Amino acid sequence: MPARSKIEPFDSLLGTMPDPHLAKRIGVTTEAVRQRRLKLDIGPYVEPGMPSLERFAALVGALSDRYVGQLLGVSTSVVRARRTLLGIPPAEPRKALAGYVGVLGLLTDEAVGKLAGVSKQCVTARRNALGIQSQRDRRKHMVLDGKMIARDS
Repeated sequence: MPARSKIEPFDSLLGTMPDPHLAKRIGVTTEAVRQRRLKLDIGPYVEPGMPSLERFAALVGALSDRYVGQLLGVSTSVVRARRTLLGIPPAEPRKALAGYVGVLGLLTDEAVGKLAGVSKQCVTARRNALGIQSQRDRRKHMVLDGKMIARDS
């Protein structure tokens, strides 16, 4: 291990640009830059104009990253990265879907997913676990005078 860090002369740039950009400029790995920045207790670079999650802190981890991202106007990955950095666990899909159980099977899984802020696959898995038929399967059958008859088409 060298007595002086190869990154030390660039300490003043830590946190002023993304770690990968600084790493490329210096000729070291991104992880080396990140470790040096953490050792000096310097926060990561935050792009100017990037909305702060502090205003939405109560929502992070309570709602899906995708939904919080839509509220903030940023990508899901930005919310996920900030949530992980803050040590907040992700929202549990079951909790996100709790208020929508009544419409499972009445609306498409995709529509319920958009309302709840979770993926279509998450809704499908939850609906199946509860033994609820899909909207499409329900539309295929009609009940007439107490008898179930199959619909053509």
